[in-house]
Amino acid sequence: MKFVYPYKFKRSYFEISESLRWLYLAYPDAEVYIIGDAPDIHLPYVHIPYSSYLTHPGSEVTDKVMAFCLIIGDEFILMNDDFFITERFPFHQVMTNGYVTISPGHSITYQQACENTIDFLAANHLELINFECHQPVLIQSCRFIELFHQVDYRSHNHLLKSMYFNTWPMRSYPGENLKLGHSLTKAKRYLSDYGAFSSSDSFLTADHMEFISKYLSSAVPPPSAGCQ
Repeated sequence: MKFVYPYKFKRSYFEISESLRWLYLAYPDAEVYIIGDAPDIHLPYVHIPYSSYLTHPGSEVTDKVMAFCLIIGDEFILMNDDFFITERFPFHQVMTNGYVTISPGHSITYQQACENTIDFLAANHLELINFECHQPVLIQSCRFIELFHQVDYRSHNHLLKSMYFNTWPMRSYPGENLKLGHSLTKAKRYLSDYGAFSSSDSFLTADHMEFISKYLSSAVPPPSAGCQ
């Protein structure tokens, strides 16, 4: 199974390194592709270079995913460097959390992404279900290309997952936004209930980073670096 990480270096390689370590514990035969910056980590991945040039981070993520679809293609799991998954996470269904709405509590950039997404979905008489739950998702390259060639995603930000899964529905279930604040208790509950969680900057205290780095979900060791 292919796992795709659109990646941009921030302050350290901790999250991307641990995300891959968790991934290989759950799926030792995973094919990992990282598009963007090349992290200096000791786990195998295939690097696809990408030069950043877009204004909106969301547009850049979409463009990186498009690059993978055009260069490699096929079915893949879309990941993020702050996703931590176990073998219990269900890839053949997708989590929902209400409907896409424009909230004044969100940043202007996110509000614009919501507005652009709503405009596209409404114009095409599609549902406005919210799939923005910070979850890994299963994507078909051909469908992704067909969808995002219909919009100017490089200039106008969109909600990638809500665009994709309202256009190409798959089996879904109600859940929660897996992005964490400060609570380790909630992280453990998300692992129990959903088989995954997503870390935030505020979550990454020394104690929480120790929890992440010491987590073992399998007796199978991760592979050694070799296909970078």
